[in-house]
This record gives sequence, C-alpha cells and structure tokens, in this order.
Amino acid sequence: MKLLLSLAMMFGLLSLSGTLEAKSSAQYEIVAASTKSRTHIDLFANAGDTESIGRVAVGDIEFPITALQTKSGFIQVRLQEKLVWVRSTQVRRDRKSASACTPAVRHHQTGLATPGVSRKNC
Repeated sequence: MKLLLSLAMMFGLLSLSGTLEAKSSAQYEIVAASTKSRTHIDLFANAGDTESIGRVAVGDIEFPITALQTKSGFIQVRLQEKLVWVRSTQVRRDRKSASACTPAVRHHQTGLATPGVSRKNC
C-alpha cells in the first residue's frame, strides 16, 4: 500500500489532502466547437465548477488552441490572455494519434469486423 501511495505522489496523482485527482498533461489541440451549431463556449475558473464565469463566442476564438491540462471532464486553455477551463463536451479536439505498425502488420490483410483495425491502422 505504501508503494502505491508513493508512486501516486511521485506521478502527481495524489494531492496533499490525500485524495486522488484525475490530472493529465494535454497532448492535443482544440480545433473547433463540439458542433457547428454551438455559438458559445462556457468558461470556468476551476475544473469541476458548476457555474461559469463567462462565455466566449465561437467566432471570437482563433482555433486551434493548445490544451494545457485536463481534469474531471474539463480542459484548461489560455483564452484572451487568461487561463480558464472549458467543458470537454463543448469542444472538439485533435489528439494527433498515429499508428506505429511494424512492416509485417502493415501488409497483413485485416478483417473488416475488427473494431479499430483497417488497412491504414493496426
């Protein structure tokens, strides 16, 4: 148990209060609002807040925006020179994922019924 707590603290998953926090470094960009019909994105002071501190029109945002970190369904970004949090459900992100297939796998014919597998992905 002590080993698990030490590892959690070492990797920044355990706060000083002893509670586990879902925190991650972002490795993607926000490329647009979640839907074309969305006109505004709500802004929050902290991840997990229920009341927004304001909103910004989608047309006023210069996409892409770099995601600084994620926590509890929120994404921290810099908008209008301020650090704010947005709901992950209100934006669309580009994770810049790429397959890392070996040559043998790339040439192998994959089944069409296998989820996530195609001729371009392994």
